[in-house]
Parts: sequence; structure tokens; C-alpha cells
Amino acid sequence: MSNIKNTIIALVLAWTMTSCFYDRIDLDLNAENPKLAVEAWITNLDEPQYIELSRTVNYLGEQEIDHVTDAIVTLNDEVEDIQLVQQEDGKYYLSDDWQPRLGNYYTLTILLDGETYTAREQMRVCPQIENPFAEIADFESIFDDETYDEDTYRITFSFQDSLGLGDGYYLVDYLKGSLAGDSISNGDTTHDRFFDGEYQLDVSVTSSDRPFFLHDEAVLEIYSISKEATLFIYDLEAEAFGDVDPFAGPPANLRTNISNGAVGYFMIGGAHRVIVPVEESEEDTTL
Repeated sequence: MSNIKNTIIALVLAWTMTSCFYDRIDLDLNAENPKLAVEAWITNLDEPQYIELSRTVNYLGEQEIDHVTDAIVTLNDEVEDIQLVQQEDGKYYLSDDWQPRLGNYYTLTILLDGETYTAREQMRVCPQIENPFAEIADFESIFDDETYDEDTYRITFSFQDSLGLGDGYYLVDYLKGSLAGDSISNGDTTHDRFFDGEYQLDVSVTSSDRPFFLHDEAVLEIYSISKEATLFIYDLEAEAFGDVDPFAGPPANLRTNISNGAVGYFMIGGAHRVIVPVEESEEDTTL
């Protein structure tokens, strides 16, 4: 995953109605006080690594992204300072030959308009994906609203959690060649509060609305992040994809690990990706 897309800045739309007339309401949309928005998820996968910077915009109406194009962005792991280079509007890239140091703590520093923004995270070692395989899963019998004309499959795998509380994981599978892996809502997050140091056997994150079929190629990914980062993703999904209650109170601000009033999150960590062919097993052929 190259970045977190569509960081959500939630504001409440207040409204008032009477039985016979409407009063004009002036909404405070924070349009005059934009914040720096940081979308940063750095991994050791063999793909371009970058962070994206923008400014928050008015919540209402269709507006283009306000890219930040004049920032100075550096990454430091107490061994060296690395300056990221802007190659597209608002996107600041690490060099292609950058080599991450797993286990080190990295500090992201952004200089913009005389202000300094920082965040610090450990680049955690990611566990290996072990024994990935495809197996028939009867999603139809579990979810009555789903109907499929052929056998549906899920991807199952195992991994070893490292000893010591604080490890978090983002896990996702998707059809090779599709864009489903780009949406954070299609994956699952977990952390080791209840399984610290234990072997996780036969894990599956295949969604009932995106099953696999015979002869598909599935992409399976696991990302090592902090427990706090998993909570940020929980919050993000709740605000962006959860049910909206018109009578609920104002939503809380999304958590962030970036200083000086910026929004968004800086994540960095090891990751693994494998391709899993969906094939009939001997057990399947005897059913």
C-alpha cells in the first residue's frame, strides 16, 4: 500500500427546522484556517515510497485537493537524514535506492510556512506469511443476500506474532490486477493485546462481498504497524464508512501522531506480499 487515501476531516452539519419557516444558519467550516494533512505509509515493499501533503478544504461543495508543493520533507532514523523529493504535486518521494533499517525509529519532519511538524514511529519487523492457500468457503450459507453461481474461495494463512505488546497489523487480500487493495476499507486491522507472542493459525480476511473463484490469482498482504496506528484506522473507517446517525453528537477528531496541529498519520513498517493461486485441492475434488 503506497499511502492512505482520502484522509477524512469530519465536521458536523448543523441544521434547524421549524413548522413554518427556516432561519439562515452560518456554518463554521474552518475554511479560513486550513490545516496540514499528512498521508504517509512507508514500507519496505519494492515499490515507490512517498508521502502526500495537502491542506484541508471546506467540507461542503466539490473542491480540488489543495496540494502542498513548497514543503521541505526529511526522514531521519538517527543514522542519516534523507530528504524526500517532490515528483508530483504534493507527493514527496524517497529515492529508489533507499534501504530501510527494520527496527529503527524514524522521525518525519515537515517544514512549511515557517512551521515545523514532526512524527516518530518505529519501523517494525513484519512476520512472514506462512502456508497461504485457497479453500472453499460457502459464503452463501452465511450471508443470505449474496448469491454466486460457482464455488467461492477464501485465502487462509498463518503468522507468528513477535513477543512484546504493541504490535499491530493491517491485513488485506484482493484479486490481482484489481484496485480493491487501494481502499483501506477492504482490509482488516488487529493488534496483539490478546495474542502477544502467539502463533496465529489459519487466519482469513477474505470478505463475503469479494470472494475468490477458481483460477483467480489472489494478492495477500500483511503490514506491521503500531497498536496506535490500528486505532487510527479504526477511527478512520468509523468516520468514513460507518453508519451516520443524524441525532448523534459531534464526532471526535481523528487521532494523529503528527505535532503542531496537523491531521493525518505517519505510519512506517515492514510488509510482505504474496500471490496465492486459487486452485482445487485434493479435498475439494473428493467433495
